[in-house]
Amino acid sequence: MLAAGDSAAVRRTIHTWAALALAAAIPLACVLALWSEPLVRLLYQRGAFTPDATHGVAIIQCFSMAQLAPAVLLALGLRLATALKTNTLLMRVAFVGLITNIALDALLMRYLGVPGIALAGSAVAIISVAYLAWLLRTRGHVSNLRDD
Repeated sequence: MLAAGDSAAVRRTIHTWAALALAAAIPLACVLALWSEPLVRLLYQRGAFTPDATHGVAIIQCFSMAQLAPAVLLALGLRLATALKTNTLLMRVAFVGLITNIALDALLMRYLGVPGIALAGSAVAIISVAYLAWLLRTRGHVSNLRDD
């Protein structure tokens, strides 16, 4: 599609796969978040974890599940950026992600402890995918292709 310059097909394909990915990732993340404590208890609380430790790990896992959907979208966007040969955008996204991660880790860890790190990771995934989507749109990388 890219080689043929068919931007409409590229956009349709990206939108279709993004919708399918979200349709799978969001319910999975919700189920895993809702069942975090029973899953941690089943897998780890066999004499090594106390109930308090199980609860703590379940909170971290729950916050981490918020990363699932944006991480899948980010993977899709990164592959698109690579196919478009816009690797400089990838460096920008990585840099923004790194700086955002450092700032949010420091901030959220201060108020939430270790679960704040997991929450920061989820926020960084959301920010990164939004930033990459904005870069691809505003730079016209897909819209520069001809529409047939």
